Amino acid sequence: MQLANKKYIEYLFSDDPNAVEPADKDLSLWEYITTALGAIGIRKEYLIDLFDITPVTLHHWEKGDRQISQDKLVVLANLFGVTIDQLIKRDLNDDYMHEDFMGFIEMQNKKSPKELSYSNLDYLFMHLAEAEASIEYFTLGFIPSNHNDWESEPEDERYHIDSTMLEYFCKSLDLDAKYDLKSGEKITIESISFDELCSVSKQLTIDWGKEAPRHIHSHYSKKYDELLLLSENHEFLEHLINYWKLDLNYYLMLWFNLKEKDNNFDKENAMAKILLSHDAQVIFDNKPNKEITNELLIKLIKEDAKRYTDSRKEE
Repeated sequence: MQLANKKYIEYLFSDDPNAVEPADKDLSLWEYITTALGAIGIRKEYLIDLFDITPVTLHHWEKGDRQISQDKLVVLANLFGVTIDQLIKRDLNDDYMHEDFMGFIEMQNKKSPKELSYSNLDYLFMHLAEAEASIEYFTLGFIPSNHNDWESEPEDERYHIDSTMLEYFCKSLDLDAKYDLKSGEKITIESISFDELCSVSKQLTIDWGKEAPRHIHSHYSKKYDELLLLSENHEFLEHLINYWKLDLNYYLMLWFNLKEKDNNFDKENAMAKILLSHDAQVIFDNKPNKEITNELLIKLIKEDAKRYTDSRKEE
């Protein structure tokens, strides 16, 4: 499978109706190498020790000023699980890579969350929802004992979850899982891996049979909630509030935490205003507090009035 280069990915995610499709869609050799390294959880600096080279040489590779020798390409091909021909053609091993994976990497590597467009966030949260649902229903489908060896299909009709896609989700998205066993034990796994999910699914199927999906719950990492607020994308926040069952009080609490860390975050308090307009309340002593919420509203109104007054003075 071949992946598109960064410019083409940016074109696909662009909100600009006049954006021009790049003539070259293929990854450069260096983009391919860094993307494949990222897929297996290795930083590019690892190559310095692997090949006993200097940081300067690595920099030349990155800039394309110096070619990577054939013997080193063979080592990299083995590392990525492809042949040397596949590496040269930028053809990726499906065990590690997928177009969606490239999309996730692009978004999570943004220098600033404010660079994330509505379509970026929609793409990310749509796949987070799909990943959560897939994990919860994985116990109703085939359960692989390893990546290539599948158990026989149960006689009764079951849902068929695409485990290959689920593996990509586990590698590229930060998903947690909670489940309980018949023994009464309740377990939480943060950032669940595909292998862990296979093991959990087997155990739940043994314990609960058809009822297995009721005993596992998946949810995405809180970092994605922070990412949404830090993007300051008002339109997408409104969209999620209208179409998802968001815990608005939690989001308002998260807004406070982010504001304390960086006073430049949400300078005009637009994200907080949206949450408050949908009846979010400040949590105090583990319960919503209307009085403190009203104090926050008054504070935001005063800040708006001051900004307006200051802007009039400047005029």
